Amino acid sequence: MEMNEVFQTLVQFPRYFYAGRRRSFIDVYNDTKYFELHESITVPRLYEALKQDPKCVEEWALRSGDKRTTTGWYFNIEADASEIGFWDGHGIVKKQRFDDRFEACAEFIKKELEDVRNWYKPPPSLECRGTV
Repeated sequence: MEMNEVFQTLVQFPRYFYAGRRRSFIDVYNDTKYFELHESITVPRLYEALKQDPKCVEEWALRSGDKRTTTGWYFNIEADASEIGFWDGHGIVKKQRFDDRFEACAEFIKKELEDVRNWYKPPPSLECRGTV
């Protein structure tokens, strides 16, 4: 999978998740190759991929509103601005507002995927393997 395809897959993540209702969130996450490529996934590249498929912004906002977690990142689209933030279980922290919904969504995607990467332990077949 070349990098442009990786970025398209990442911004279309909610589409893949909802289309494959019989697959878990983690299965779809693994398909994106984010775990292996996370250092190469940048907000500016996500922004450009979102510009190529603008419907993804609304899909990510719907995905954010549909999450069933006690803590995590959220993304809201409002008439005059967009907002991302982190719900820590007690209240909203780390809130940011953006005039550009594409920029807000790109930031949200990176934070959301990093959050998953930090708590998720992949199966051995997906772990980075080095030689000693």
